[in-house]
Amino acid sequence: EALLSRLASQEPGVAAARCALDTALCDLRARHAGVPVAMLLGGDATRVVPVNAVVGARATEAAVATARSAVDRGFRCVKLKVGVEESLEAEVERVDAVREAIGPTVKLRLDANGAWSVGAAVEVLRRLEPYGIELVEQPVAAQDLAGMARVRRETDIPIAADEAVAGVDRARRVVEAGAADVLVVKPMVAGGPRPAAEIVALARAAGLTAFVTSTVDAGIGVAAALHVAAVLPETAPACGLATGSLLVADLVAPSLVVRNGAMALPPGSGLGVTLDEEQMAAYGDEWQEVA
Repeated sequence: EALLSRLASQEPGVAAARCALDTALCDLRARHAGVPVAMLLGGDATRVVPVNAVVGARATEAAVATARSAVDRGFRCVKLKVGVEESLEAEVERVDAVREAIGPTVKLRLDANGAWSVGAAVEVLRRLEPYGIELVEQPVAAQDLAGMARVRRETDIPIAADEAVAGVDRARRVVEAGAADVLVVKPMVAGGPRPAAEIVALARAAGLTAFVTSTVDAGIGVAAALHVAAVLPETAPACGLATGSLLVADLVAPSLVVRNGAMALPPGSGLGVTLDEEQMAAYGDEWQEVA
């Protein structure tokens, strides 16, 4: 705890270090108590967490194929990367094609990663309103809270703050600025499971919603994020935790798998996972020295 308090900066590398320490501390305390980390955070360890598929292919044809495959594998929410086309017309055509591919009942959310200006965001989101968009993550630059608030006022698609939610203090600023309907909570960016759970509580107290995502973490990070997701209400949007397939290995046992668009918390006390020594051994002598 003393070391965590000294790591007060919200710089990305420091936040990741805080997350590692906080995750280890939560795991140790929960194992000592014989309970899952989710219980220490006030969550339901029996939860099965709905997760979204990510469609990041640049070419629309490839995006359509990826989205259709995700639905075939049981995902009920698809996140499409936008802000990648040269014109607003092409952006609309990209969304139209993916919506056509996944049908009207699968949830479709967008992620612009701050790519649009405020004016462009307002224009394109107004044109996308007929497509039943669940939400759009970070339509404008993370530091432009006034711009986010304007986009929120002038469009009907819910606005999710992602990169703007870099820690509890910055999450609070988003709420105070009226800049978002939804907070995207990343334990690695927030500084660990406990600060992440604090952001979830902050959102709920403000009448907003939240969901949890990874930063394409290995298995320990995803397991920690799953335990944070257990504090969300049942009605929360799908979480962005189905990222294991983007990695060569998740480095934990048991592996964290997606079944029919959802992930269960691993059983047992603590995080419910341990480092898989066979997987770790494939990465050289450094692991053996640490072990």
